Amino acid sequence: MDFVLVVASLAFVVLAIVWIKQLLGARSPLHLPPSPKGFPVLGNLLDLAGDDVHVKCRDWSRQFGILLSLETAFRAHLCIILDCRGRHHLS
Repeated sequence: MDFVLVVASLAFVVLAIVWIKQLLGARSPLHLPPSPKGFPVLGNLLDLAGDDVHVKCRDWSRQFGILLSLETAFRAHLCIILDCRGRHHLS
């Protein structure tokens, strides 16, 4: 019983630290294109769920330009080209 309590407590502390780091906005040292603000831990996964992803991408292209980055769960980054004119930015 004590071992389970210790393991559960450590897991809670680690998750709390990860959540606080994400909440405070510890940014990656990578030089990424602009991105919409996401939720802690989940990133922009909730924005990509649903049937109207194309509408969301259109709105993002109007707000951020033709090249943007998205953050998915646990800080995995995706760079998205919203127009074929943005392909030269990646070379």
